[in-house]
Amino acid sequence: MTALDAASGEELWHRGSTANQLSCCTPSVADGIVCAGTGAGGFYAYDAATGEQRWGAQAAGVVDNTPALAEGMVFVGDSHGGVYAVNGNDGGLIWHLPNRYGASSPVICGSHGWIVGATDGRGLFKLGLSTGAVLCRHALDGSGAGPVLADGVIYVGTYAGTVLGLDAESGR
Repeated sequence: MTALDAASGEELWHRGSTANQLSCCTPSVADGIVCAGTGAGGFYAYDAATGEQRWGAQAAGVVDNTPALAEGMVFVGDSHGGVYAVNGNDGGLIWHLPNRYGASSPVICGSHGWIVGATDGRGLFKLGLSTGAVLCRHALDGSGAGPVLADGVIYVGTYAGTVLGLDAESGR
């Protein structure tokens, strides 16, 4: 993973790896840290200024979804373990919502987040950020992409050709 100066394109730092896939998701940047996942199920936080690793955590599956950072926590879905919330300072597990079919990249909206997962059938789930509690669930007609937040609306598309749009606060 390499950080570049936005104005000049000059390399600021580079993190090499002996892993087969250092980062197989788009990294997220917030509050001075860069978070990225690996093909080996690890997800890591690096100092955004120096590239020094701050912490690492382990998921059950491939972390190929972009992590979300909010309220001092990092949220990440993996390929077959579910969704995880860890402390942004040290990577300690706060909660884990298991799902043997994995979970999408989370989208954060206020004090809750949205994921696409497959618990009890493919669905769009609203989760409490602090606890991981499922606040509501909307069935989907097939597998599809992770949710997107735009202008207070959560959108998710399925491979069956359906697009669902819900108010991000109320879930309706």
